[in-house]
Amino acid sequence: MYTTNQILIKMKQGIYVTIWLISFLLLNSCTRQHNHNILLVQADSLMEEYPDSALHILESIESQQLTVHADRAYYALLLTQARDKNYIVQTDDSLIRTAVQYYDSIGDVQMQAKAYYHWGGVLRDQRNYSHALNLYVNASYYAKNSERSKLLSLIYNNIGNIYYQENHYNNADSIYQLMQQQATLQKDTINLVEALSKRGSINIEKGKAHYQQAESLLLQASELARHFSNNMLKADIASSLSALYSRMQKNKEAIKYAKENFTLLTDTVLYAKGYLLLGDVYYKARLYDSAHLYFNKALHTQEYITKANAYMRLADIAKKLNKLEESLELERLYSAYRDSAHNQFLSISPTNIFYSPTPPKSKSDSPLKRWVSYISICILITGCYLLIKRYKKVSSDREKYSIKPIEIDIEKVKGQLQETTFYGKAKSILNHQDEISPKSTEKPELTNDDQKLLIKEINCLIPEYTSHLRKNFPALNDKDIFFCCIHLSDFSIQELGIILNRTPNSIYKRRSGILEKKMKLNKNDNFVKAITSI
Repeated sequence: MYTTNQILIKMKQGIYVTIWLISFLLLNSCTRQHNHNILLVQADSLMEEYPDSALHILESIESQQLTVHADRAYYALLLTQARDKNYIVQTDDSLIRTAVQYYDSIGDVQMQAKAYYHWGGVLRDQRNYSHALNLYVNASYYAKNSERSKLLSLIYNNIGNIYYQENHYNNADSIYQLMQQQATLQKDTINLVEALSKRGSINIEKGKAHYQQAESLLLQASELARHFSNNMLKADIASSLSALYSRMQKNKEAIKYAKENFTLLTDTVLYAKGYLLLGDVYYKARLYDSAHLYFNKALHTQEYITKANAYMRLADIAKKLNKLEESLELERLYSAYRDSAHNQFLSISPTNIFYSPTPPKSKSDSPLKRWVSYISICILITGCYLLIKRYKKVSSDREKYSIKPIEIDIEKVKGQLQETTFYGKAKSILNHQDEISPKSTEKPELTNDDQKLLIKEINCLIPEYTSHLRKNFPALNDKDIFFCCIHLSDFSIQELGIILNRTPNSIYKRRSGILEKKMKLNKNDNFVKAITSI
């Protein structure tokens, strides 16, 4: 039996041995880490100027060489970054998760900013925009705390671009204003030009009232861009200016910047879009021979949307030249590629949430907080289950006591609508589309009174139609009701886009959004059938 003092002595000896072992292991780990980090640091130093060389170094490192956790995390981050810079689409985020988990565990804010940024980039490439957006916002928080100003501008650029792609123009403009302020503060001319260019494009999409602001931003970006050799950015600015002047019916300026855009393109993959832009400005200037030439050149691409737009314009040109058979065949091709582009678009995971740059929830190793988190998750799951159960009951009750459906002869309604005041206003907008002469009157636009007039006229043709629509789909607002009503007309998607000052893709997306979020139906359902089967 050991006495109390002997036990204490044994404990002290055990503690000393343990401390010695830990010190030895840490020293050994540091030594190995230093050797391995030579290649990692070398790859990192080449990343900006020679990303292909950095990727080659990283791919030459064997996994068994990375025995230290810090090395594995650093390697995962650098390899993800190198692949991104070499335009390699990454379909799996398990690699970058290794880096995120490690830097979260040690609280390295500077590396957390980079890790979350590149994790967002992987999900962006997977078109999982909603989750990518959340990760970019977390990255922006860490970047601010680590004073990584250049990275912060890149993060803002990606957040703004997601909002722009999703047509959340006000949110996108707010983010690019932050990027503009950051670039101005840091005297970062490249990112300042990028912010001004994107804000100019956003203001074009906002409509006619914002064209002057768009022109001012784009000309300012163009002037600043002349001082550095980034041809792709210059090409984007020229493309936006051409599109803007085309909408403003300044054909000479539109053609000038379309040509400038094409001369600046360095990637042959982008030539098709350059040809499409040239064809479009010549088309709007009624120079159909030149337009026909460039639209045919734009067809040499794998992008469905570019082909669809080219075929649409070629069909219009053939129709204007009274080549009816050719026009019908081109319209068939346009419809086929438009549908393919639409189906491709539906695979994108959209986001309708605006994330303000707020800090992410801090991670803690406290067992109490961890248990609180587990309990909260259980409560959340239980709450979701009860809500789903309640929703199913309400849906069942609604089906049980639903109002008697009305019968709608859609073809009859289309014919009657042609005699209405609203239809005349819509046709005047379509007719104005081809009037490009300097003496042409200002383009008519739909007003709120026009929208109310259409709803009133629809209710006259189909008694209590909008009341039935609201009872069946209570989530619909006034703008949704108008959007449904205008689909009872005989206008095509392309014509609806012109009337509503939207692109055909945005019309399709709005229809899918109403079906899924407002009507609780499948987003791929037939929209017209849904609004007439009530």
